[in-house]
Amino acid sequence: MKKSLKIFIVLIAIITITVLALAALVRFYLTDERIKALIIPPAEQALARKVTVGAIKVSLLSGITVHDFSVKEADGANDFIKTKAFVLRYQLLPLIHKEVVISEITLLDPAVNVHRDHDGRFNFESIGLATAPEKTDRPKTPTASQAAALPLALTVNNIQVKGLKITVTDAKKELPQITTLASLTVALDIKNLQNILYNGSLKFTTDVVYGKVTPHLSGSCTFDQQQLAVKADITADTEQLHLDGSINDYLTAPDIRLDFTSKKLNIDQLLAIVAGLPKAAQQVQQADSKGTSSQEPLARALPQGLVLSGKIKVDEVLYDKLTINDLHLVYGLKNGIFNISKMDSRIAGGTVQATGVEADLNLPAVSYHGKAEVAGLEIGEILKALKPQASEVVNGTAATTINFSGAGTQLAEIKKNLAVDAVYSLADGAIKNHEITKTVAALVGLQELNNLSFEKIDGNVKVHNGKALISSQMNGPELKLNSKGTVSLDGELNLPVTIILSQALSDKLKQRASIAGYLANEQGETSLRLTILGTVDKPRPTLDQAAIKKQAEKAIKNKLLNELDKAIIGKDEGGQPAEQEKNQAKDLLKGLLGF
Repeated sequence: MKKSLKIFIVLIAIITITVLALAALVRFYLTDERIKALIIPPAEQALARKVTVGAIKVSLLSGITVHDFSVKEADGANDFIKTKAFVLRYQLLPLIHKEVVISEITLLDPAVNVHRDHDGRFNFESIGLATAPEKTDRPKTPTASQAAALPLALTVNNIQVKGLKITVTDAKKELPQITTLASLTVALDIKNLQNILYNGSLKFTTDVVYGKVTPHLSGSCTFDQQQLAVKADITADTEQLHLDGSINDYLTAPDIRLDFTSKKLNIDQLLAIVAGLPKAAQQVQQADSKGTSSQEPLARALPQGLVLSGKIKVDEVLYDKLTINDLHLVYGLKNGIFNISKMDSRIAGGTVQATGVEADLNLPAVSYHGKAEVAGLEIGEILKALKPQASEVVNGTAATTINFSGAGTQLAEIKKNLAVDAVYSLADGAIKNHEITKTVAALVGLQELNNLSFEKIDGNVKVHNGKALISSQMNGPELKLNSKGTVSLDGELNLPVTIILSQALSDKLKQRASIAGYLANEQGETSLRLTILGTVDKPRPTLDQAAIKKQAEKAIKNKLLNELDKAIIGKDEGGQPAEQEKNQAKDLLKGLLGF
């Protein structure tokens, strides 16, 4: 028993002596002066800024704690970067060999202040811009502080940043004011400078103030040397958006995936948010929108080798009184070509789809092409939501397939380069009190033409060189219509139209114009030809007088021939006209009437 107690006492003594020796060794080598000499001169030389350090605490067990570390602004007074405490934890045994192996670095409450002055200069622009020292051939004599500096064999196993705060302000009020709070953890495995492995995580919240706009972001991020993944929730007033994304090879050739989802987005609210931006920002946007496509291609502003892909999914999109449901969009960007491989949604009782949409950003005038399809769309609902006064003018169920291409982003360029090849149909609808139907009804003298119901309108549209060649047919209970003409993208009309009135409308027209009786076919349907000129807002229809005259003359001559055929030709022995004499009489009348 006594022997065991003696051994225990000896062990305690050995451990105590070892700890005291290590503590003395730590305090001997890691003095305040040595640590400050290790930190301040290299930092000031690298940053060309004044660096200050507060109290330094060295402990065998808790490591080294540097209080109130700061990097000053260029004026040397205000703080650019400041941390409440900078803690280094190290392993004990390497200290015996005058080496420091750092197992953990912790930054407590670091703060970074980014500011742009009235001249548009950021406070970080002058960092590292120190005056180069004069070259000399004289050998350098180590200073006292350099001689006291501690040689390091550096290994860092873990870095933690707690309570990070980053603020961004702009004296010109052109950039948003940003405040970000974050915490960061990083694990490092440094075998050599060419083979650094790391992984970490970040949690953050960001508040932005930009005029009347105050969006809020919160989320988390994980990363290693190959990939960065982020999840974030974005809130702007009542609008909420969730982001799920990743970046592969972000240090070399970034391959980015960004997926956005939302339960509901209100476009009017988003437009109101944009309207709340500072005037300076709006003026910049307006100036950009007035630019020409002769500027540098948009692709040159993108990071080299950038690859972007993602999805956008919104359950409900509100615009004015229009609701779009189940919006789903798949997009991508590669080699400077942006694409929408698929887009579909439900709107106004129908579906809208787009496929193969591409925009080439490598050209000064962005070129684009794609295909869109619409089915079962209730035109009346669309107009009621977007233009209520027009909802009573046109209604029906629309379907169309559109192939389009073009170039440019300015209106004049779009009109010049746009090419469209489309087929369309509008079923079970009506056209009431449209400017075109009103003027046609007034011209013909039939108010029924101002209130047209139809079973189907279909046709095709081809757009080229700023003009749309439109071919259409309409079938309805009161009339049939055929048209083939042009409408310019500025709204100018040149539409020859043939209207075939029903027997009922033909009878009404006869009461107004007796010549109409000579324009009817065997079924009693009257055919009218007219040309619509002017513009969409101010159409100017005119009857094709020459065509009507020719049509009437032909009808009169045919009727006269029929009557003469019955009256002036004699009959054969059986009471029938002699065939030879009948033909001779017809030939004579045709010659007289100009047939």
